[in-house]
Amino acid sequence: MGKLEALLKNEFEKTPKLKTEFKKFCLLLQAYSDDRQFSYDSDFMLGDKIYWDKNMMFYGGGQQIEMTPVIENFFISVLQKIINIDLLWDYIDDEKADDVTEHGWLFISIYPKTNELEISMSYDVYTSQDREYEESISDILENYKPSSETQTEIDDWYKKGAIFLATYEGGGDSGYIDDDVKSNIGENQIPGIIEDLCYKMINTFERGYELEDGGRGQIYVDFKINKIKMSHVEYSRAEIYEEMVTINFND
Repeated sequence: MGKLEALLKNEFEKTPKLKTEFKKFCLLLQAYSDDRQFSYDSDFMLGDKIYWDKNMMFYGGGQQIEMTPVIENFFISVLQKIINIDLLWDYIDDEKADDVTEHGWLFISIYPKTNELEISMSYDVYTSQDREYEESISDILENYKPSSETQTEIDDWYKKGAIFLATYEGGGDSGYIDDDVKSNIGENQIPGIIEDLCYKMINTFERGYELEDGGRGQIYVDFKINKIKMSHVEYSRAEIYEEMVTINFND
């Protein structure tokens, strides 16, 4: 038996008439509509609180149906007190805890035809996807047509076997390549031609990486082996639905 089920069973045992009132409410819902499910939903932030909907209504059959006084009191004085963020964490998969996003939804549903109350939640987790790409520096430079001054700089990097490591990140419709760069020749600010080569890789293989949840990556520009290697991580999400408890009023 889960924690929430134990708490609710205790409440129904203390107030036996509650099940009778819920069964009456189920009959009322059936009189309004033959829909199998009526729901009261609220969203939450795991780092903050549950934002309980102040409209004490159930939604189903294309309409809103007000709670009876007894049902409304049960929601306010019982459910909204025993269901909190700490309790929600008890129902989050431990293996997913590090990847959970902040926002989620709490669903309290009544199934009138079976006389059941179901409490469930949904939350999103990040599910990153990794991809790698490789191109020849010289092949890209054929279309770049650098100036003579830039070509001299490039030739010098070839001679030195220069390696640059650049990073980029984006999301929410904006993205950037970091101005800081690591190299084996003492450069710590990204040279213009290296930045251009990085954007060429991004626009070729991961155009739009900054949209929606976004992504990030690393780009190695290795003149020693004449290769550009790009490792990209796409941020994506998956929804997890968790049924917390079902109470049958016929039991």
